[in-house]
Amino acid sequence: MTLSIGGDRLWASTARAAVLVAVVAGASWSSEALAQFGVGGGLRLTAPDTGQLVREVPYTPLTYVIQDSESHVHSWPEGECGYDGACVADVQGYIGASARAWQNNHGSASAEAWGVFNNHVTFTVEPDYYPDGVYVNATGSLTGSLSATGFSGNGNVSVFSQARLGPMGNLWTFTDGFNLADTTHVINEVFTMNNELVAPGTTLTEPLQVTLEAWATLRANAGVTHEGTSADYTSNFLSTLSYDTLDAPDGVTWTSASGTFLPEPSMLLLFGLGYPLLRRRRQGLG
Repeated sequence: MTLSIGGDRLWASTARAAVLVAVVAGASWSSEALAQFGVGGGLRLTAPDTGQLVREVPYTPLTYVIQDSESHVHSWPEGECGYDGACVADVQGYIGASARAWQNNHGSASAEAWGVFNNHVTFTVEPDYYPDGVYVNATGSLTGSLSATGFSGNGNVSVFSQARLGPMGNLWTFTDGFNLADTTHVINEVFTMNNELVAPGTTLTEPLQVTLEAWATLRANAGVTHEGTSADYTSNFLSTLSYDTLDAPDGVTWTSASGTFLPEPSMLLLFGLGYPLLRRRRQGLG
């Protein structure tokens, strides 16, 4: 897939790119299908002369990858302002979002971009005695940056993300943001989730299947308002929120509702953003 934002281009290639399915606006899908797997996302970009522009991709199990981007500049005799937004998500466990708002002596602008995915992963545990129980572990990461140049006080930048595998109690949340001038935060966060499939001391006389929901969301925001000077606020997380590993012990295999979750070992290169991302799977056939 190819994504363009604010003059920079993002190339991302995956081994499964051939199975991309086009988004069909206005279509509807059953709640049963929505409960199994899907992706979604959108943009909300605002400038004083245009009001609000909203683009949102329906949350749909028919889409393997969603992507969307917009970039605009608004000019006045006194100066100009602009905003960029981009989002991408797939059911393998990858989400990216980026928002930028800037102004040069005049105007105000805001940008918001978000993505979301879910996938149901079913584990099969073979018959046996499990004195220590059976557990699976998932790891993931969030990589990106928040930056602000120019005035403070009337500008802001932020990121909000969540991920979970299994019950709501197994929820990882990260948020950061500021309205400071000439500040950059580089963010590299890692999350780990542990789930019990079989309680310690259990004897299974037949195969046991346990289904857990893998879900994540990412939201990037940036905004500036007029103060007669220049400012540029950027929340760049196109590189990215992702599930990176899923470890299951011997005797446990797994599949996903979408037929793909955590692809075979491969390098996803996000050119122009400088963040190579290695995603891999362990055990089973996701």
